[in-house]
Amino acid sequence: MDDARPVDTAVIGAGYVGLTVGACLADLGHRVACVEKDRLKLAALRAGRVPFHEPGLPELVRAAREHGLLSLTDDLAAAAARAPLVFVAVGTPTRGDGTADLSALQDVVEDLSPVATPQHVVVVKSTVPVGTAEWVQGVMAHAGASVAANPEFLREGSAVADFLHPARVVIGTLHDGAARLLASVYRPMQCPILVTDPRTAEMIKYASNAFLATKISFINEVAAICERLGADAAVVAQGMGADPRIGPHFLRAGVGFGGSCLPKDLRALVACARVHDVRPLLLEAVQDVNEATRQRFIDTVESALGGLRGRTLAILGLTFKGGTSDLRESPALDIALRLLDGGAVIRAFDPQVGEEITGHLPQAIRCTDAYDAGEGSDAILLLSDCPEFLHLDWRRIASRVRGRLIIDGRGLPVREVATRAGFVYLGRGDRLPVSVP
Repeated sequence: MDDARPVDTAVIGAGYVGLTVGACLADLGHRVACVEKDRLKLAALRAGRVPFHEPGLPELVRAAREHGLLSLTDDLAAAAARAPLVFVAVGTPTRGDGTADLSALQDVVEDLSPVATPQHVVVVKSTVPVGTAEWVQGVMAHAGASVAANPEFLREGSAVADFLHPARVVIGTLHDGAARLLASVYRPMQCPILVTDPRTAEMIKYASNAFLATKISFINEVAAICERLGADAAVVAQGMGADPRIGPHFLRAGVGFGGSCLPKDLRALVACARVHDVRPLLLEAVQDVNEATRQRFIDTVESALGGLRGRTLAILGLTFKGGTSDLRESPALDIALRLLDGGAVIRAFDPQVGEEITGHLPQAIRCTDAYDAGEGSDAILLLSDCPEFLHLDWRRIASRVRGRLIIDGRGLPVREVATRAGFVYLGRGDRLPVSVP
């Protein structure tokens, strides 16, 4: 197939992954129909509002629609009938037992089945348990459609760049035609393209996220040891990361991992292993360390202040990651709830979260900015690596607080400027100060 030829494409699901995939494919010149059955979300998108924060995505969506390359619809059958390439990008949340909930995917496959033809390539973009693409292929067998597993590796906050400039593309299919079509779509991105079987492709996604979670839990456990031994956890991480066999990424001690991917995918992989009589000892420990890391941060706050009850705490950052509006499984949100349960007064601010704070933390005081949050506080807790927090006027905050203590749960590079402003700065791996001003 000619790499320059545009491909009529349908993307089922206009959530975080689906909308990014659709907008980026349209930006590459393909004609894309994004299908979204949630009418409120669809109405917002048609009105030009992307219902989540992702840098660069609203502009990409707007430009693609203006050029007639991206349409938004709730008619799955009509969109698929016009598009030989169909990406399925619906959510696969966690069930109570840790397994992935595939009900949304199953609904889509049932709706696709009657309109599928031998010309269709159905691409499972959602993160799914190993063997899911084979099940989809079985449902589509009557129509002769091909199926491929094509996991996404998008990071919130840089999803557009990650799609357009990927480190690698993984295509899992048993059909040469499907592999060639997908490879032609991705080839302009000039990245390594790994073609394998569907089960291996699905496992690559789970194994990748499990390894990233493992690195995070590892450095957090090392930081806990550093606190007791008097070693500098940040410099330890720097020294480790300089080794090319290890690398510097995901070695910043903090309050643990969260978000919509790592916790969910780790639980799903653990559950899958147990179903197949494998005891995933390391992965279970990664989960345990992540939970202990959050509690250890709360213990640090309590020890530094001599208790929580009646203490006023300014929490800066509630999302699981700076530069996003995602509160799903956020360590910051979980810590805030536990601090409230311990009797603390919470003054909270996040630059990307507005009224949602009240819905998640009804007992907290929602503040308009970091300076408002610091008013009368006994300590400032940095719980998200929001870029805005790198440029705060710490002298201005110091003039409004009651206690000049910063407890950094994200390793932000503000220690020097904050200490010059008169704060005691306590980061992960630091021993508790003798006294707090």
